Amino acid sequence: MIDKILNYWNLRPIRLRNDISLAGSPERCATRVAVEDERGAVLVLERLLPGQAQRRTAIARILDELANNGLARSLRYIPDHSGVHVVHHRSDHYMLAPLIHGGPPPRPALVRHGWRGRGMAEFLLEMEAAASSVPENLVNELGAPLDLSAYVASLSETLRLRRPAEHTRLSTSLKRLASFFDNWPCLPLRLSHGDFHPLNAVWSEDALTGVIDWEFMGRKPMLYDVANCVGCVGSEGPDALAADFVNGLIGTLNKAGWDLALLPETVAALRTGWLSEWLRRGDEDMIDLELAYMDLLTRNLDRLRIAWGAC
Repeated sequence: MIDKILNYWNLRPIRLRNDISLAGSPERCATRVAVEDERGAVLVLERLLPGQAQRRTAIARILDELANNGLARSLRYIPDHSGVHVVHHRSDHYMLAPLIHGGPPPRPALVRHGWRGRGMAEFLLEMEAAASSVPENLVNELGAPLDLSAYVASLSETLRLRRPAEHTRLSTSLKRLASFFDNWPCLPLRLSHGDFHPLNAVWSEDALTGVIDWEFMGRKPMLYDVANCVGCVGSEGPDALAADFVNGLIGTLNKAGWDLALLPETVAALRTGWLSEWLRRGDEDMIDLELAYMDLLTRNLDRLRIAWGAC
């Protein structure tokens, strides 16, 4: 079966590499497997979920543009012999990419690694430069920009009807973010990774080697990626928001002239997406922790602004 699929790329598989643990979320596609071809190259073959083909094609085209514009450490899919990124074989769709060598960061030790934070910030700066030349029509294929205020209103209403205790806790945090959500439609947009955090990156012992899992790419407020990253690292422990990783990340962006004044609000607001994910999974412990985390963040917005030099 794999022989027939890789034939679309004029490649011949030699063996499956089940010994390789693939980085990133396995939920982003139906299946994925590492395979070594006759040249000795290791490739990652993905079988897509139903309905993914069109959007994944658009993402692959934009990743090509970003790479051509100098973003060297992003994932890049291989077009087949006819130039198509998403191959239709029988009833399924497939994509192929070179394996990015490396592994995940150690947890929770990563919070003490300032060099990892600086590496993530440098990638964001490189992406900002590379994205400036991506054709607008390609970005439009990703769909309309995220309306977080509408998303949060819907989530809040669902909780009001089904989980009133959690709704009360969430509402307390949302009230502290009311003006931020009111201004959401006015925030300047940029092309964003969409799920930027250390576990969606691949690492060597001393460097960031690649960024993967681009399925949530789209137009989002400029601080979206850095805020998601800070929020994820901060969830590793009570001191993580002031530890070396976050300091390295924010310090690098501060030096580059980024306006981080709304970073604390953006970090807190984006945790609603994670809350929704824990609700979907029915993970009661994580639901409780997420609501407590949002409360902590929203009670300390100004203190975080000062600590991060985002005034």
